[in-house]
Amino acid sequence: MRTVSTDPSATTIYSESAGHVDKVEGRQMSDVTSIVFVVDDDVSVRESLELLIRAAGWQPETFASALEFQSRPRPTVP
Repeated sequence: MRTVSTDPSATTIYSESAGHVDKVEGRQMSDVTSIVFVVDDDVSVRESLELLIRAAGWQPETFASALEFQSRPRPTVP
């Protein structure tokens, strides 16, 4: 799942789920960790959002520019 939230005057936040599937007692169990991508040129905004996102139980990844975000390696997900 991928969620995109944009506002021209605000931080752009991208979120996607990454995880793997385990087999437990004959059943498949999905272990999904949501990754939230934050793109903002203000370091204090990135750091604050990173702490907030981590406190909410998600995995944050922060980037200073759209180019930096687009250049990151893609995670392998099912």
